[in-house]
Amino acid sequence: MQQTPTGYDMAGDSALALALASGRPTGEAADALRRRLRQYIGLLAGPAERYANALEDSRAKDIAQNTVRHARAVAQDPVHDPAASLRLLAKSVDLLLRYSAEFRQQRAPGPVTTVIRHGDFPGRPDVATWTGVNTPPCFHVIGAEEPQGRKEPPRRV
Repeated sequence: MQQTPTGYDMAGDSALALALASGRPTGEAADALRRRLRQYIGLLAGPAERYANALEDSRAKDIAQNTVRHARAVAQDPVHDPAASLRLLAKSVDLLLRYSAEFRQQRAPGPVTTVIRHGDFPGRPDVATWTGVNTPPCFHVIGAEEPQGRKEPPRRV
């Protein structure tokens, strides 16, 4: 019985794909990773598309809709360049994971947590959690202690 992947699984595989793309992007492990990334795109594309369609700002809506279309096309492409394929699949999963989290946040009455990886927020550690309850998101570093004294207000992304 195959278990449904979590956001952590998807983000971890995406990071692994980016690392593998710069090292050894061929072989059984890379092929299995490509298959998983394609499955993730299939799982995430529906909620991401609903999020994109619900956006009011026409520019943001166009960008999000085109991103979902591109991710679906990337998932269907045959592998010509193994490194480029892994990078494109990984970045597509990253973006669809964000859009899907936004979609869940809009629908969910409680907190939503997703993984944000290094590079998304320069100067932050590799992994952070994003939690929102239909309010501006708050960023917390996994494993870090809460700062003492005055706390900064949540930053909107």
